[in-house]
Amino acid sequence: MKIIIIGATGTIGSAVASAPDAKHEVIRASRTGSVKVDLADRSSISSLFAAVARFDALVCCADSVSLAPFDSLSEEAFQLSLSNKLFGQINIVREAIGWLRDHGSITITSGQIPAMSGSAAGALTNAGLAAFVRAVALGLPRGIRINTVARGGCKRH
Repeated sequence: MKIIIIGATGTIGSAVASAPDAKHEVIRASRTGSVKVDLADRSSISSLFAAVARFDALVCCADSVSLAPFDSLSEEAFQLSLSNKLFGQINIVREAIGWLRDHGSITITSGQIPAMSGSAAGALTNAGLAAFVRAVALGLPRGIRINTVARGGCKRH
């Protein structure tokens, strides 16, 4: 299998990237690694898939959300969370469909942020991702599967 792992230089991504055995080809992508991708830049996402070409599985562990008390959370902070993590992962899915082989798999991370001071932008983003995955799973072509994984649990759709 050819597996793309986005966010492969982060804490969770580096652990995920080390999990597949040697019989799989693992492409490690991130903002800072040798294979570059930035979820906030749709052309960066398109370039990644064009460079890698056809693949079997995608795991996205990339994450950028703002954590700040609600009364000090600016519109820019909300936009950072929405454009990077929410729309970034949505765009990853949208772009990946054209490059993913039949019966391929997409796994994205949504997280479970507890209700606490400073969690509004992250909670909004993760809830949006979970809802997106539930809805999009109903109409993916060619036997493609999509899952969302949150710390403490996995939901298959």
